[in-house]
Amino acid sequence: MLDMLKMEANRTYTENGAVSNRSTFSECLDLFGTVGGMRHAGEEMILDRFVRAFAEDRDLAVKILFFARDIREGLG
Repeated sequence: MLDMLKMEANRTYTENGAVSNRSTFSECLDLFGTVGGMRHAGEEMILDRFVRAFAEDRDLAVKILFFARDIREGLG
């Protein structure tokens, strides 16, 4: 029952009105998916996302951080 409520609360809509998910239920995957569009986000929001991902999986969160800052093969 609780899982069904979580899934229902996770539902959102895109700009075109299509059904979508708010979260993947993985902090690392959410960070990876949003880090490219966070250039103009506030420092608190960026740190909050990174800290949650770091708490979930330290190695993966640091790899995502390095990918986001990599000039040649990352997001730059």
